Amino acid sequence: ALGVVLAHSRLLQRGFMPYIVGSQTIPILAIAPMVVVWVNPKLPGPFQGWGAVAVIAAYLTFFPVTINTLRGLQSADPRALELMRTYAASRWTILWKLRMPSSLPYVFSALKLAATRLRDMLASSRAVSQRLAGDVTEKLDELIVALADSEKRAA
Repeated sequence: ALGVVLAHSRLLQRGFMPYIVGSQTIPILAIAPMVVVWVNPKLPGPFQGWGAVAVIAAYLTFFPVTINTLRGLQSADPRALELMRTYAASRWTILWKLRMPSSLPYVFSALKLAATRLRDMLASSRAVSQRLAGDVTEKLDELIVALADSEKRAA
């Protein structure tokens, strides 16, 4: 939706594009702890772990989807655009009959990129949590063995 608004207003595009591009300069590792602290306590019980994931996922997918949608809407053939204006088509008609169909390849590639980024994020977070759980389990096993050995020696 933001891409459609920006495609129709050059003023809004010039005003918001620096902030949209600037939002990607902050590393996700700097934002993630703040998101977890701010978002998770505000959610009800079963959703507490997923709130931060949803916010971070939205942050990761916002930029490519917005930029590709904007570029796709601007990629309409200039001759077809001129023809639509010659026929006195409204901005709404130009959007739905010309710009939206020409932007679909851009939007679908952005959605594919966003899905890939989300898949990688979820897979890496799952791998990290499994690794941490494995380390904790391994350390607990070592502690139990060490305690058992110390009790055998004491007896």
